[in-house]
Parts: sequence; C-alpha cells; structure tokens
Amino acid sequence: MLFADISGSTALYERLGDVAARKQVADCLAKVTEQVGRYGGEVIKPIGDEVMCRFPDAESAVGAAIAMHKALAEDERTAAESSAGLSIRVGLHFGSVIQDAGDVFGDTVNVAARMAALAKAGQIVTTQATVEVLSAELRDSTRLLDHSPVKGKKKEITIFEVIWQHEDVTNLATSLLLTPRPVARLLLRYQEKELQLDHDRPSVSVGRSQPCDIIVDNERASRQHARIEHRRGKYFIIDQSTNGTYVCFEDGEQAFLRREEIVLRGRGMINLGSAFEKSSEDPIHFVCES
Repeated sequence: MLFADISGSTALYERLGDVAARKQVADCLAKVTEQVGRYGGEVIKPIGDEVMCRFPDAESAVGAAIAMHKALAEDERTAAESSAGLSIRVGLHFGSVIQDAGDVFGDTVNVAARMAALAKAGQIVTTQATVEVLSAELRDSTRLLDHSPVKGKKKEITIFEVIWQHEDVTNLATSLLLTPRPVARLLLRYQEKELQLDHDRPSVSVGRSQPCDIIVDNERASRQHARIEHRRGKYFIIDQSTNGTYVCFEDGEQAFLRREEIVLRGRGMINLGSAFEKSSEDPIHFVCES
C-alpha cells in the first residue's frame, strides 16, 4: 500500500487563487497517477490532495514512488507553468489487506498512511517489512531513520527512507540515524485529566472522538486531531487535522501546524483548531522533563 500526498498545496492556493492552483494540483496528481499505472499499481481512491494506491509487490511500489519524485523534479526544471512549487511525500508498507467493494482496509493500510504522515516533502518513508522483501539493489538505496510508535501496536515500527536522489545516496545524513535516547517524560493536562508519556507510554492521540486518549470537546477539533509521540529523546506533536494545531511555549513563541510536526520543549499550551487569542476553550497544558 502506498500513499502519495501533495506538499505545499495550501501555499499555492493562497498565491495563485483557487482556479490556477487547482489546475496545478490536478496536473501533479495526474503525473503521480501515471507512474502508478506504469508500475502495475492501482489507484484505490483520491483523498483530497492525496492518493491511496495498491501494488502487487513492494518492488513495484518503491519503483513507482521513485518515479513519481523524479517526474515532478524533471517537471520543475523544464516547465515554468507546471507543478512548480509542488512536491509530494510518500509512505508505503508491505503486507496483506482486506478488500471490500473496491476499497481496502486493515493494518497494512493504516501503517502505510502513518509512514506518509511521517514523511517530509520530497521523501519516501517505509518500514522494515518492506525493505526486507526488496531486491538487493533497492535495499542498498535505503537508510535506517528511526523507530516510531504506531497506535494500536505494542512495539515500535522500524522505519526507513528510500533514497531516490544520487547525491543523497553518497552523502547520508548520519544525524538521522539512531542515537542513544536520554530519559525523558512529558506531562499533559486537559481540564481534570492528566497523562504522562514516557518509555512505557510513548504516544497519545488527541481529538473529539472517543478512541482518543485525550478527548477535547471542541467543534473546531477534528475527530483524530493530533498525535504526540516520543522519538530520539524528544516529544513531537503531529497535526492530522483540518483546522490545524496551535502551540504556545512559555517564552511566548507560538507555532501553527497543519499536517506538520514540531518538537515540544519546556512548558506550554496546545489549542486544537483555534488561535489562543480567539479561543474560549481550555487548552492542553504540557511540561517536558528530561
């Protein structure tokens, strides 16, 4: 399973307007979809500016992901009116799925979507399960990134990046490789509820729906609004929402996230969907300790 998500589309709409931006987004998705077909894959469905795809094997999926990035990179170099300013982030995972009425479900789909959420623009992120079934040539073009917690799984998943640019293959960023993790914990408080994240509980989900670890009764909050997780001795908040996530640190610095992530540090507050000065809702308070 592969998810390809367009990065930079929000800024494009603001810069060009709806009509022109929508055309460029559609052109970008068309180029992505073309590579899916070339490598024997199938587009299951579009999800906004993202496409969800299925491939017969991991080799084909990784080949398609590399081809997608190269097609868009070439497009930027050769046509000023093409998908300039747009790039994609790709996540994929190898495993079995459940098929029903033209759609697919199951753990493999969920993990692939999580890999796409972890990826940055221009990046391909996958799992150890995928790397293990690749040819030796493609395995040589991967590098270990990290261990990532995934909701519903007791163990962290080992994640890899697929390198598709030659200069990145010859200059591996060793700072991304696993390093010893210092002891750290994060204290969260929302109204009367308190939670602690540490080695035994590395992540929590935040949103309006009942399955979330912290349920925020706010009409601007999405059902699964954000995740907070521990990686490499730090705590990251990852926005997964429509209206975005606002973070305010004790030194007064504020950050707005939309499908992005940031490291939590010191003390501060988190608002779901509303800026602090415009919200009457109770914020989520956090304290980082290490």
